[in-house]
Amino acid sequence: MRNVAQYPVPQPDIHVRPPLVHMEPRWQYKYVTRDRFHEQALGEDELNTLGSQGWELVGLFSDACVLHYYFKRVGE
Repeated sequence: MRNVAQYPVPQPDIHVRPPLVHMEPRWQYKYVTRDRFHEQALGEDELNTLGSQGWELVGLFSDACVLHYYFKRVGE
């Protein structure tokens, strides 16, 4: 019977990188309107609240009577 060393054998310094897998994000959309004659436009506080929830303003359209806000965020 042979004597076995009582201390660990040094292991080679090997680093393995996991593969990078690209996945297309799934988007959620939010549409908000404001009547220009009876309501104020979205204010800074409202926009900051939406931003803290992950919503990004990506479009704003105004017609004669209504402001149209378009938001998106990465879905779950």
